[in-house]
Amino acid sequence: MLAAEGEDVTFGYTDPRDGKRKAMTVSAAAFLDRVLEHVPEPGTHGVRAYGLYAAGKRAVLSHCRAVLGQPPPEPPPVLTWQDAWVARGDADPTRCAVCGRPLVGTRTLPRRRPPPGEVRYARAA
Repeated sequence: MLAAEGEDVTFGYTDPRDGKRKAMTVSAAAFLDRVLEHVPEPGTHGVRAYGLYAAGKRAVLSHCRAVLGQPPPEPPPVLTWQDAWVARGDADPTRCAVCGRPLVGTRTLPRRRPPPGEVRYARAA
């Protein structure tokens, strides 16, 4: 947005026909309609590698949320395997469900490397 006067908003855009930067003045309602066209519906999945949802734009997204009066998002709860075991209904995750004896770790399995060409996506932090 370049300027706002009364009910009019002036913003810059790149004209796709000639590739030049231009300015357009529209009413505030029309400007909000144009901006909100780019907001995904709740519950829909979208590409988050660009715009405010890009990993490099976290500070800008936090600033936008603060300006709009939104609280920062709560981090998802960390669920350990022991918590999942208890939530499933088992009494003690450190004991065998069949015989009741304590479980003993004997080794740690190495992580599997993806085959060449397999696409791996990083989890959002």
